Amino acid sequence: MLSLGTVLFWGSLWGAWEATAGHLFHLARIPGAAGIVMFPIGFLIMARAFAATGKQSSIVWTAGVAAAIKLTDLLLPGTDFFMVINPAQAILLESIAVVAIFSFSNTAKRSSLAVPILASVSWRLAYAFVSLFAAGSYGAANFFQAGILSPFRFLIVEAVCDGLLVFVVLRILEMIRFSPRRPVYE
Repeated sequence: MLSLGTVLFWGSLWGAWEATAGHLFHLARIPGAAGIVMFPIGFLIMARAFAATGKQSSIVWTAGVAAAIKLTDLLLPGTDFFMVINPAQAILLESIAVVAIFSFSNTAKRSSLAVPILASVSWRLAYAFVSLFAAGSYGAANFFQAGILSPFRFLIVEAVCDGLLVFVVLRILEMIRFSPRRPVYE
């Protein structure tokens, strides 16, 4: 059963992380730093929400709460609109990618390295498509304008780094859990 309390708890935790640490990462403007750190945390939070409810819809609802909280950064003085909107959009796309990947894999396969890498590549491809659409429709700036290395880094290098980081963290969490046979997400 989908629990509103569970969704609000995990979504608020994720949203607070995005609104604080994510905002600082984006202010630092270190290429790739926000993406490499933020998705793995989001993935783990989505996995916990899913494990707590058993419903894939909880992943999307949790992301909705997190994205709404991230939008509060718009209230900060001097904040660049796209520095807030783009991560909020990414949060929602991440949840859709994770639901899609979870839909096509069983619990045993979710423990493989392929799942977090596929989830990361998937949301990044969707984000690239939305960015190109926004650039074509509204003239919005996007990372494709920075040359070929920027999209390559975003779509390949950062996606693999994300996947590896998520995989390692999941393994560590499974090793220290009370029930070693129970994965972090089921």
